[in-house]
Amino acid sequence: MAGLFERLRDWLQMHVNGRVLAILMVGLAALAFYVGCSYDDWGADKGALTPVKATAEVTDPEATEADAASTTDAATPAEAAEVVVHVAGAVAKPGVYTLPGSARVDDAVRAAEATAEADLSLINLAEKLTDGQKIVVPKAGEAAATTDAPTAGTATATASGKTADDLININTATAEELEELPGIGEVRAEAIISHRETNGPFKAIENLQDVSGIGEKTYEKIASSVTV
Repeated sequence: MAGLFERLRDWLQMHVNGRVLAILMVGLAALAFYVGCSYDDWGADKGALTPVKATAEVTDPEATEADAASTTDAATPAEAAEVVVHVAGAVAKPGVYTLPGSARVDDAVRAAEATAEADLSLINLAEKLTDGQKIVVPKAGEAAATTDAPTAGTATATASGKTADDLININTATAEELEELPGIGEVRAEAIISHRETNGPFKAIENLQDVSGIGEKTYEKIASSVTV
């Protein structure tokens, strides 16, 4: 092998002058530099393609429980801020009252000022008020007239929304009870309930004509069967 290099060197000295040899050396140096740079770039690209190990997210149990509790609280319907009730009977100031949503029948009776003739033992003063409820405070001695009816804070209305004389109370009756009225089907019954929930209890039976779908003819059919 050494002899081969010596013969190559002698041949170059005989056939290649110094200038050409210098050019060849510069060219070889440039080629070596290019090859070195290309190798570095290839290594950098290879490193960029190396997958990065994912980091698992750590869940805080306490934070998760707090979020769950917050969601539960948001899903719980809020208590009505106010309720509108009608107080009548043995009171000094009968009428419609707006009270806090947490109020009881006792609060409504106190607001209307029960008279000395009132017998408060016949009604449930501890009952929580509902929007649109009518409370009739009975007089002493009226128990016989309310034997079949007094529940849920009313002296003359039954729990079903009918009065002692079988009139339908349009402020407390259910949809099924309203449908018992002539000309009142499911749609009109729901319209009556929606109207009183939106606008408050009816102050007079004539106000039924303000309900969508109840005209003069329909009102005339049911006027003798309803009350407030």
